[in-house]
Amino acid sequence: MTQPLQVLTARVGEQWVALAVDAIIEVLPMLACSEAHSSRHEVLGLVIVRDEVMPLIDLRRMFGAAQAAVRLDTPLIAVRAGG
Repeated sequence: MTQPLQVLTARVGEQWVALAVDAIIEVLPMLACSEAHSSRHEVLGLVIVRDEVMPLIDLRRMFGAAQAAVRLDTPLIAVRAGG
């Protein structure tokens, strides 16, 4: 029997997105990020999650949503690449 896909939904601007729970590493509060030299405008910097360096990607920029300030209560969702 096929199991239903479990997802985490998150609001990105006025849109809702769904992320497969199997791809999620952790949901975190905002972390300090270091500068990343990237040509991709959605990459805000680099963060360390569970001893791994990961790019911090702003989904609002990726999906063309209205920009909002990144605040200390802005949640981060760490996901596996390709997930």
